[in-house]
Amino acid sequence: MAHEKNHDYHILQPSIQPLLGAIGAFIMLFGSVIYFHDGGPWMALIGLAIVIYVMVAWW
Repeated sequence: MAHEKNHDYHILQPSIQPLLGAIGAFIMLFGSVIYFHDGGPWMALIGLAIVIYVMVAWW
């Protein structure tokens, strides 16, 4: 136990979830812009699915 590090704060393990959530939000935003300009809703729905996946997987 001589090599144990004592920190004043809690260090979390690296996670891909925040990056994946941000990418999903960007895809949802971009898909919404396309949808509002007479495009299909598919890109916005894919982004929404990614965001929902991140919410379920993270919590």
